[in-house]
Amino acid sequence: MQSSDLPPKSAADNRFGSPENLDVSVDRAPRCRLALLYQPRIHTHSLQMHGAEALLHVHHPGRGFISPSYVENQDPSVVAFMIDRIIADWGTTNGGMEMAIRLPASVLQSAEFISRLRDRLPRHFGGLIIEIDASDVVRNLRSITKLASELQASRIAVSIHDLEDNWPAFSALRVFPFVEITVGHLLIQGAARSPKTRETCHHIVELADGHGARTVAHGIETWADLIMCGDLGFDLSQGPLFAEPMTADALASSCWSKRPDPRPTHRSGKSAGLAERIRQALA
Repeated sequence: MQSSDLPPKSAADNRFGSPENLDVSVDRAPRCRLALLYQPRIHTHSLQMHGAEALLHVHHPGRGFISPSYVENQDPSVVAFMIDRIIADWGTTNGGMEMAIRLPASVLQSAEFISRLRDRLPRHFGGLIIEIDASDVVRNLRSITKLASELQASRIAVSIHDLEDNWPAFSALRVFPFVEITVGHLLIQGAARSPKTRETCHHIVELADGHGARTVAHGIETWADLIMCGDLGFDLSQGPLFAEPMTADALASSCWSKRPDPRPTHRSGKSAGLAERIRQALA
């Protein structure tokens, strides 16, 4: 699907202003192009899909899709490319899918960008979650909390990304306008070895629970990781155990999209029954 397939509001407003293709140079290959791939998010206890995260990649002529740690998503043209691509991929026939995307904090502080994004999202779009690094949220806590509150009435929500030992910075908030908190693979792995890290995970889950927010565990690689997430109480899990990042068409036709779980029930009994569902998944 191309962005030209979408019904334009007007010739001037149809796109965020990104070029049709963004070329970058990688390993002396000048025709590399930015691409957006999607990794499914799985409800930890039902093992059903609940949306996906959009991840920026580079398509290399000889090496395929590679993760571009060297491509700055602070660049406005890159941010525009990512938003345009999400709307092109999921704004029509694949609508209804909730999408998460990691963006710089400066995006939330641009009133013009947020206004255009609100107008640009199709009415049936499943929802867009903007993930902001926890360290950036802590540094701009008052302003980002205010902006996240203002977005609560829209189909755009804000997530605290990669929260770690800085979780106490959020414990005193009377208003918690963040839809979810995500933690990284290192914290999940550390919880298996370190009681202190496990306690940090528990505090993060309790913080989210206290405000009705979700918790998402990133980088899940093994069934042991998944069981650990269920034990710790995480709502959603994401990582190569389920699937590597893939194109929109591949995700739409994948096994994880066959029985989407649009509103996963909140966990009950922690990981009760999870082992049986894993056994069935392996059968």
